[in-house]
Amino acid sequence: MFGRASEKRLYALLRLSAEAVSLFVVLFIFLGGARRDFLVPLDISGDALEYLMQVKGTIENGWWWIHPRLSAPGVFEQVQFPSNPTVDQAIVWIVHLFTREPGLVINASWMIMVVLSGLIASRCIALLGISPPVARAMGVLFAFSPYAIIRHINHFSLAIYLIPIPCTVALLVATGRLRQLSRRQRWMLGIGCALVGLNYPYYAFFACFLILAGSLLASIGDRNHRELRSGLLMVGVICLATVVNLTPSFYSWAEHGQPGSFPPKRVAEAEEYGLKIRHLVSPIQDHSFPLLSDWTELEEGARYPLENENASARLGLIATVGFMALLGGVFAPRIAAALSDAALFLNAGRLVLAAVLLGTIGGFGSLFNLLIAADIRAYNRVEPFIAFLSLVAVGLLADTLLTAGAATRMRERVAAGVFALTLLIGLIDQGQAALSLNTRHQAMRNEWMALSSFVHALEKRLPTGAMVFQLPAVTFLNESGREQMRSFDHIKLYLPSTRLHWSYPALSDDVVRWQQQVARLPTRVFTTALIREGFSSILIDRNGYADRGRSVLSELGVSEGSTAILASDARYVAVDLELVQRADVPAERLPRVGWTPAAATLGLPMCVGGTAQNLEWVGDTSTPFAGPHVHVPPAGDFSVTGWAVDSASTNLAGDIDVVVGDTAFPAFYGLERPDVAASLGSKAYQFSGFTVRLAGTDVGSGPQPLSIRTLANDRSCYYQGQRVWIETRSIPLSAVDSPHME
Repeated sequence: MFGRASEKRLYALLRLSAEAVSLFVVLFIFLGGARRDFLVPLDISGDALEYLMQVKGTIENGWWWIHPRLSAPGVFEQVQFPSNPTVDQAIVWIVHLFTREPGLVINASWMIMVVLSGLIASRCIALLGISPPVARAMGVLFAFSPYAIIRHINHFSLAIYLIPIPCTVALLVATGRLRQLSRRQRWMLGIGCALVGLNYPYYAFFACFLILAGSLLASIGDRNHRELRSGLLMVGVICLATVVNLTPSFYSWAEHGQPGSFPPKRVAEAEEYGLKIRHLVSPIQDHSFPLLSDWTELEEGARYPLENENASARLGLIATVGFMALLGGVFAPRIAAALSDAALFLNAGRLVLAAVLLGTIGGFGSLFNLLIAADIRAYNRVEPFIAFLSLVAVGLLADTLLTAGAATRMRERVAAGVFALTLLIGLIDQGQAALSLNTRHQAMRNEWMALSSFVHALEKRLPTGAMVFQLPAVTFLNESGREQMRSFDHIKLYLPSTRLHWSYPALSDDVVRWQQQVARLPTRVFTTALIREGFSSILIDRNGYADRGRSVLSELGVSEGSTAILASDARYVAVDLELVQRADVPAERLPRVGWTPAAATLGLPMCVGGTAQNLEWVGDTSTPFAGPHVHVPPAGDFSVTGWAVDSASTNLAGDIDVVVGDTAFPAFYGLERPDVAASLGSKAYQFSGFTVRLAGTDVGSGPQPLSIRTLANDRSCYYQGQRVWIETRSIPLSAVDSPHME
């Protein structure tokens, strides 16, 4: 009935389906199987909330760029934050056609990405000449990489399913084999590279680096300039796709300006979040095998510095074997002679070494950030590229073992058994990465149910589109938590919501500035300002206050059981603005959204005495400011940041101006600074940070004095801060704030 070609395609489709189902079943088991409620997100804390918000935007609005029900009284334009994981969100968009539950959508999308990781990795490894059975096994181990499982939806945009494509291109170029592929295969790799460029920019950067390294190896080793041109073409494809991907954000900046509340990136962060070889070869944290758990306990007890997200950059036991073998092959090339493909092994080792030298603390990534741009700060995220290359090495070792010489049937069986045992050990080892997801699931489910109940109760009391102001007021991307409230926690309320307009998060300069100004007003004036702007309710997260919000409720004139309370549970309380105490304040004295901001200290006298304040950064130069002048770029932007309080009133300042020469520029004031609060011994100073973005053209020619003015809390006078002299001069591009990518 079917021709041979049709039968072959059908067989390939069935095999692909079986492989996908197998990967899904293993992942399902890793995640607790039927015991897990997949309607509940794998995580509802930290960065996972930012990605849940993005997914919710795609579900509600068809895409994630603009969220009309966030950033009240404005709208939240997430496109202004240029992470732009377009391919990831395309998967989310497809999944949302079948369900609109945000938890299920993000869980299912991530699980699809894990399955794709295995399928794409196995095809890429087979394309490198490794036997299909071995390639499929290595694909399984890559899909369940500890890096991928530990980060799960908490770093949703760091899913690794596209990474095998640029790694394969780099290896093919380095070995002079890319042009040996069929035109169809080269086109598929080119499309894959374009998809890398259309997704999260971090991986596009690492992909370009690795392909360039492979091109250099081809050019130096065989003087094969055709392969060099092919590699450069692939890099060009990635770069062009990246530009296309980020264009919506650049367009938004051109229309509305780059958000001034963005925390500036610092060159030194390349080392703070850098790669550590120790992490690569160490066991997975909280391993259940006694010897390996003892290792991780020793590691934790050593209290190494700069331990953060880079601690999740673990290769797993089997990939570690490949990694060590590759490094050994670089320094002792004879090791490769015994393998089935020595050239592939040697070049994989060279590329791994290049990736390590780029990503490691103090490596070439630090130099890139110092001399060119500071946008790629988390160099530990090069780990999955190293993991793929390491598994290629393991695949070569396995191929050699399984096809060695004139093997007897018994020897073939022993080799196959050893290989199967190795795969099983690898899965058991890497499955440890999912244990914490399972132990925390019931607590997550309880919180998710309580959150949904509270929001649904509140939505029954308020009309569709009603605006809710969330307290404590925090600034998106500048928060590290407050009391028991963690970063991005305000997003939780939006996730089960279907009708209300929430104040958090905000990026627009107008809205951020207004929210911060309003939040610093006396409580009764604050409520008047909210009512004037059209808000219906105040939402208090009790976790954000040491007294669980009792003082705020008291200032509002609201007691437990009051009719002003619209909804309440152990964590949240929402009150009706029409039933709280407020002051009779003329409208012209209240902050307004959309006002062109004026310097707050103009026309005011200097205060008597001084106050605690600190100018910390001017561009990429920090205090103490050595030398006669601080140099800033003549073109482009630079940030001025620091903190200030009103010591006399033991409270926050009224506002901050940054003065250059004779011109005062209003700063964004109210950024979270728990370090300042701890140092000065007062929680009232928690939100004492400021930032302002200035242009080189604001400085003018010649040296100019720059200082900060701190407005008193009662706005009656200002404190003059320290002065530094600044001068425009060409400096490394890293000192110019460029697109912020997390």
